[in-house]
Amino acid sequence: MTHRHLPVKYQLRLRRVLGATYATVAAGGLAVLVFTPRTVEGSLGAALTAVWACMVLAGGGIGLWATITDRWRVERWSTWLAIGGASIYAGFLFAATAHISVGRLGPALIAAAAALLLTYRAVEVDAKARADRDEHDAYTGR
Repeated sequence: MTHRHLPVKYQLRLRRVLGATYATVAAGGLAVLVFTPRTVEGSLGAALTAVWACMVLAGGGIGLWATITDRWRVERWSTWLAIGGASIYAGFLFAATAHISVGRLGPALIAAAAALLLTYRAVEVDAKARADRDEHDAYTGR
């Protein structure tokens, strides 16, 4: 998403922060694929664990590329992949808190916070898309 409403130095800072966020998300997905947590795989199954990891890896990787190249239209869809993966993990951790150990509550809340912050970004990018669509419609007379 363009951040042209901000001064140039802040636009660059925001893109760096978003890039680092997406890179971290992608690294988490790769780590799950390479070093699959046994407790997660045992509870979710190998297939759902792989799907979850691929969602996070693809969402983070594509989001990183979209942020670096300032292609918010691509970021709009990649963010939802990352949100889906983070939400699956948060759901697993909350379930594990209820059934296994209260020690999983902290990671569950952190994963939920990550999913919520990614959702904030997705809503922000969606608002930009709607504004662009409205501007286009007004220009073309639709």
